[in-house]
Amino acid sequence: MRATLILTSAIKPSLNSPGLRHTNHELRLKETLICLKKWQRIAETNNLDCILVDNTYSELELKSKIPNSLFPNLQLLSAPAVSKLELRRGAGYAELRSLQFITSILNLNSDSLIIKCNARYYIRNFQNLFSFVDNYNKIYFYTNLRVDRAETKFFISTFEHLKNFLKFAEDKVGLQPNTHLENLLAKYINLYAFNESISLPIEPVIFGTGGHTGQKYRIINEAWAHNKINLIFKKLR
Repeated sequence: MRATLILTSAIKPSLNSPGLRHTNHELRLKETLICLKKWQRIAETNNLDCILVDNTYSELELKSKIPNSLFPNLQLLSAPAVSKLELRRGAGYAELRSLQFITSILNLNSDSLIIKCNARYYIRNFQNLFSFVDNYNKIYFYTNLRVDRAETKFFISTFEHLKNFLKFAEDKVGLQPNTHLENLLAKYINLYAFNESISLPIEPVIFGTGGHTGQKYRIINEAWAHNKINLIFKKLR
């Protein structure tokens, strides 16, 4: 079954976005283009449909910034902009709205596989993570020790689970202090998809720059160390 890679993007974010430190849109565009080249190779290798959905540019602006000549197999979509009032909902709400937009127009079967990542991030060990995907009726996610959070920069899910999660999270994200998509994905899995979920045994190794911290994810980072430790323990068993 063919899978769809959805890359969410906010190349030119509003200065009203709460807690956002990395606001330089020229740099964010450059980071996006770098990661798109890496994702394009992954999409070709794994026969993935690849879609970028941005909620800060019009479709015309988006196509001028990301020319088709560079990424001929990449579909570009412009999601409705998030209002100043909606931005007050906090971290994750704008991304949720983009995902709602794209799931509303995609004509996919409920068990179609969706791979979701932020467009300014690249998962260095994607092939290793993708090798654990053997059932298209599940959510594949990562949580690092804290069971109340599940990584939402990158996760894999069926189309049906993605739509149900977005519906579950819509009226909850940002309404309570420190309640973000990461917390809500973990809660959704626990309440509705526990028997249809798999926690990935190795951590996604992220390449990119955090929007809220402005700091680069390191190549040899905590995730790299965790993965090496996991491999050692596997060999000792």
